[in-house]
Amino acid sequence: MGYSVVTCSSGEDAIKLTSKDRIDMTFIDLKLPDMDGIHVIRKIKDTNTIPVAITAYQSVNSVLDALQSGAYDYIIKPVNINDLEILIAKALVRHKIEEDRKKLMDRYQKASVIMSI
Repeated sequence: MGYSVVTCSSGEDAIKLTSKDRIDMTFIDLKLPDMDGIHVIRKIKDTNTIPVAITAYQSVNSVLDALQSGAYDYIIKPVNINDLEILIAKALVRHKIEEDRKKLMDRYQKASVIMSI
């Protein structure tokens, strides 16, 4: 399975990138040089990307903060490649289902408007 990867050197760059480009999934370190990763997750959660938190610290509070802020999931460093592959596959399937659901809802709403005329 191949993926195109784009890296950002800061949280601000990640926020800008996800606001202008279609990025399917983002991996956000909770400890960034310019801002807290939780802040980045909150900023990008409403874009079309799937935010995933990365942390070296297995603090329950930081993981809960990330999930409550909009992260789809989290992964602990050092990253286990098998766990990463499973997480990516699950997240992309969920993302596809969500996109399909939105398209169906939009189609249903348009059909309802036409029927009411």
